[in-house]
Amino acid sequence: MTNVANNNIPTKPEMLGIFWIKPDGTIFMVYKASYTFVELRSDYKAVEMSHSLFWCQNVKTLAPEYQDKHYQSIPRGRVIWDDINRTTLVFLHKDFVENPVTIKNVKNEFGISKCDFLYDAHYDLVS
Repeated sequence: MTNVANNNIPTKPEMLGIFWIKPDGTIFMVYKASYTFVELRSDYKAVEMSHSLFWCQNVKTLAPEYQDKHYQSIPRGRVIWDDINRTTLVFLHKDFVENPVTIKNVKNEFGISKCDFLYDAHYDLVS
């Protein structure tokens, strides 16, 4: 019997979650959960953790250099699973959608082989 790879089978991420982005494109302040344990909502999977709550609970210990900043004043993003289109989506600040450092960091951190990086106005900075 010949083993044939099916390229039409969607590749699910290992993890879903949220993150922030430093000016050099690296990511930090990452919250992630295993794809397997995240509940499917109507048509997508996403961690329930909000950027606001995670920032408030963790910035002093994980990124003390940012503790005087508002969580929306630092570029951020979210990794979700789109169950309708059977693909991983990464929503993030517009300046990092095509940044090769950010793309590599997100894919490595969340165990993603294939995904779409998309700008979403929700991730615009607030001063």
